[in-house]
Amino acid sequence: ITPTKFLRPANEGRGYVLRRIIRRAVRRARQLGVDDSFTPRLVDTAVAVLGAAYPGMAEQHRLITDVVAREEEGFLHTLAIGSTILEEQLASGAGSVSGDLAFRLHDTYGFPVELTVEIAGEVGVAVDLEAFETAMDRQRTQARAAARAGRAVAGEQAYRSVLDSEGRTLF
Repeated sequence: ITPTKFLRPANEGRGYVLRRIIRRAVRRARQLGVDDSFTPRLVDTAVAVLGAAYPGMAEQHRLITDVVAREEEGFLHTLAIGSTILEEQLASGAGSVSGDLAFRLHDTYGFPVELTVEIAGEVGVAVDLEAFETAMDRQRTQARAAARAGRAVAGEQAYRSVLDSEGRTLF
């Protein structure tokens, strides 16, 4: 296995499944009182058990450990901020979590909506997923419009005009 061929946590596809598994493990560990970084030890154990059958895993041990540790560290930051905001909402006694709050947690803090639903569900509170999807659709529409506007401005002609006026850059 080469570094470009092993699965990495990502925002879509199989990488998102991996990201969700890692994040679920991190959250459950925190709920069980594990305060130290633990995912690198899980990688060590997996390599010790599976390394002979999957030599690429053993070869990429350090890289895999680094990727998993960074994912854990990043998620802990996201979890701390998002949980604080969500717990304030849940403590207020509201009967549901608004779609706008779920969207803000997702869009501003990177707090996954699945996690919002899970945490709210643990205390018997629903999340307005319909309003969340409406807000997501609105954001997607705005992003597409901004991308179209950006392409029109930053097209090849814009680069040509800079080259013509400033000349080539030597490195």
